Amino acid sequence: MMALHGDVIICATLLLLNAVCTCSSYKGTINLARHKPATASSVYGPLPRVATDGLPNTDWGSGSCFAVRESDNHPWWQVDLEVSSYVDEVAVTSRSDCCPERLHDFTLEVFDRNPITSTDARGVLCGTYNGAVTHPGKTVTVKCVCPVRGRFVRLRGRKNSKGDLLQFCEVKVFGSIIPGGTFNLARDKPATASSVYGPLPSVATDGLSNTDWGSGSCFAVRESDNHPWWQVDLEAYSQVVEVAATSRSDCCPERLHDFTVEIFRKNPATSTSARGVLCGTYNGAVAQPGRTVNVKCIRSVEGRFVRLRGRKNGKGDLFQFCEVKVFGSIIAGGWYNLARGKPAIASSVYGPLPSVATDGLPNTDWGSGSCFAVAKGDNHPWWQVDLGPYSTVIEVAATSRSDCCPERLHDFKVEVFRKNPATSTSARGVLCGTYDGAVAQPGRTVSVKCVRPLKGRFVRLRGRKNSKGDLFQFCEVKVFGYLT
Repeated sequence: MMALHGDVIICATLLLLNAVCTCSSYKGTINLARHKPATASSVYGPLPRVATDGLPNTDWGSGSCFAVRESDNHPWWQVDLEVSSYVDEVAVTSRSDCCPERLHDFTLEVFDRNPITSTDARGVLCGTYNGAVTHPGKTVTVKCVCPVRGRFVRLRGRKNSKGDLLQFCEVKVFGSIIPGGTFNLARDKPATASSVYGPLPSVATDGLSNTDWGSGSCFAVRESDNHPWWQVDLEAYSQVVEVAATSRSDCCPERLHDFTVEIFRKNPATSTSARGVLCGTYNGAVAQPGRTVNVKCIRSVEGRFVRLRGRKNGKGDLFQFCEVKVFGSIIAGGWYNLARGKPAIASSVYGPLPSVATDGLPNTDWGSGSCFAVAKGDNHPWWQVDLGPYSTVIEVAATSRSDCCPERLHDFKVEVFRKNPATSTSARGVLCGTYDGAVAQPGRTVSVKCVRPLKGRFVRLRGRKNSKGDLFQFCEVKVFGYLT
């Protein structure tokens, strides 16, 4: 028997020696790879990051599957978890419409440093998959002998013949974030601004590397905005240590200039009593196109909302940048949105799939494709999210449609289950709370606070049918709590 040490290299050594080790088990594992940036040895078709998009599509035509080039003799694919983590297990899904055997004979390695940029990066073997997948759309799993510590996970394939290539549709990396580790807290989080010219404020947290205006991944306020600001909701109380902002690369890097970074516990966009704490300032103008500048906090600052406050220098001046990263760590025991990016199901579906309600997008009009509704004939409507790991649920927030019909979000109750009530007849839910009446304001968010914190994995919103034409409809659901 061997105890698990801090850097778990002992486990990997035992694995290579075909020995057996007994390691500590980590509870509350989550898919660490979802929406994280990915790279590969070569690319044929969609970019490597489609394998971490969380979409269930497994046919090539969906644009959600990845492949290396046929001429690639040493194929690999790699994901950056963006935070030091313990990796327990990796699941890979084959293509469903053709060629599942292209997923075959691969090894999984975990690195502390990026092996693409660091020549002395040394990987630790998690495990191997031998043979070829024969079932279309099948998910195969490789369990690490014990949790392996690192940030970069590489899937290394093997070339078997001239026409052979490495191809798959989704990769999930299950594990847990190492407590106290700093990472980019802002990635894919909702953002707002004092004004908007062009793409929405959330493009600055999309994690994309595009820094030209034509890519649609850069943000700007209006030229007439004399008091410009941009703000991100980290959706978790966090310790912020540093903020990085990237200028536009095809033109005008100097539009990123003279800004302050403030951290708030309450949302200053909606709360008049919100008071910010200064993290730091950036003085002067960025001169190099596509350059990233960093503001290190004088000391770590606790809060949930991070605001960049610009300064208007002249009539033609405006506040513009392409990406913002907020580095820090989630405060231990602090609660955050557990539902973001998690899979959802419902009693029936009209239009977009149930998971649009956990996509984190700020769109609240039906035409955006980011709102959910049950079918009109559904007399017992419900919507449910699978949080993944067992969690403690404190509060649930739901947002109504903004372009029409906010009253379709009405009279619902929130239940928390340990087992999936959609598949288990013995599942018993515990009532968190209820919302009575109908939402009257378009795009309004209403909250249900649990009478007491509830432990579980599945959260269900159960609606009530009021009349023949009535249906259950909303645009976003957030489940606030923390991992149990």
